[in-house]
Amino acid sequence: AGALAARQDRRLLFAFAVVLLPLIAVSNLIPIYRPFADRYLYYPMVGVAIVVACLLEAPWLSADGRRRANWACLAAVVALGLTCSRREQVWRDELALWTDTYPKNQASISAMVGLANGFLVAGQLEEAEKAIQKVILFTKGDMAMHWGILAVILDDMGREEPARRAWNIAVERPSMRDPDRLLAELYCEREMADRLRAMIAKYGNRHEPAKPQNVAPQAEEGNR
Repeated sequence: AGALAARQDRRLLFAFAVVLLPLIAVSNLIPIYRPFADRYLYYPMVGVAIVVACLLEAPWLSADGRRRANWACLAAVVALGLTCSRREQVWRDELALWTDTYPKNQASISAMVGLANGFLVAGQLEEAEKAIQKVILFTKGDMAMHWGILAVILDDMGREEPARRAWNIAVERPSMRDPDRLLAELYCEREMADRLRAMIAKYGNRHEPAKPQNVAPQAEEGNR
């Protein structure tokens, strides 16, 4: 349909190119870190707007129909503008964003981690600890970054020994020993990369095997 329309109006060919070309870069022909996101539609929506503008000038549209279509488009722009303005309040800071997102998608690991980071940035450390502990339980402790975030939170709380244990688990993965690489590969933001460097400086970047503890037989049996 687009090809047929473009034969009648060459501007539509440009509009369709604006829709399709930006999507090629994020179509996962080469896999990317974030496979899909609403922001990938920002540029293509410019093409959609051009298509609408061309349709409003279509020769088959009567003068009365064109007038009604223009008013309908104006009403849509106003309604969407007001909606966008209200939505921007959610983006005012990290905590506002993720406290809005997480209740809507509680199976999203990104939302869980974002919520923990939001509490951390806001200085709400107890809430941050609860949030990241929930992520660790949800992922069965498989993600080193989550342990790293937990170590940062515990260190900020002054709980150095638990922080050291969490960090010791985090650096089992060699990737956690190179914050610059994590930053370059978009696994964390610059602020978190700086915090991870501070953790390396304080607790080291080598995994230390857990030291065996002398446990009395009765206590060991009780623990089992």
